[in-house]
Amino acid sequence: MPTLLDLEDAQTYERHATRRLKAFLKFDVGLERLGAAPENAPSLGVALRALHHLELRGVYTHLHVPPHAPAEEMYPYLQWQFARFKSALEALREAGIEPSIRMAASSGVLMQTDEMHLNAVDPGHLLFGMYPSGPRRPPAGPAARSTLAEESPGAGQGGESHRIRGAGAICNPTRDGHRCVPLRHL
Repeated sequence: MPTLLDLEDAQTYERHATRRLKAFLKFDVGLERLGAAPENAPSLGVALRALHHLELRGVYTHLHVPPHAPAEEMYPYLQWQFARFKSALEALREAGIEPSIRMAASSGVLMQTDEMHLNAVDPGHLLFGMYPSGPRRPPAGPAARSTLAEESPGAGQGGESHRIRGAGAICNPTRDGHRCVPLRHL
């Protein structure tokens, strides 16, 4: 599934698509690498609705988590970035676009807070037991729940049970140094 970084990307896929194409849209909220500016979300949303060969399945961002910043300085910066992303999501919603997947939290963010999950997370390094550098929040204790689990009310002890909704890893064995296991074996 391609990632759209701006309207030009979307228009290029629209011109060349021979069938309906599912895509993700990335917003740049502070990392300053790639992605659409949140400020452009209102006009981008209107333009995307006019494209007939694209179906926006998800929207995501990579929040910048500075590796050596003190935690008390980092959290306001994360909140600022997350607020920019939420404003972009709201602008898309107002334009009639509500992607089913919305993701902002990555390994670095998960080490700081549980408040930025939306409905998807990118645990990346944490799946392999590798911790991002930088400050870490204290462990959440026994009440912590995996973001890859879904509650099933009324089942099991105490009225709760958890089941894996979906997890997978895309490995590059030559770079990651990990043996890849097909999803069906997880």
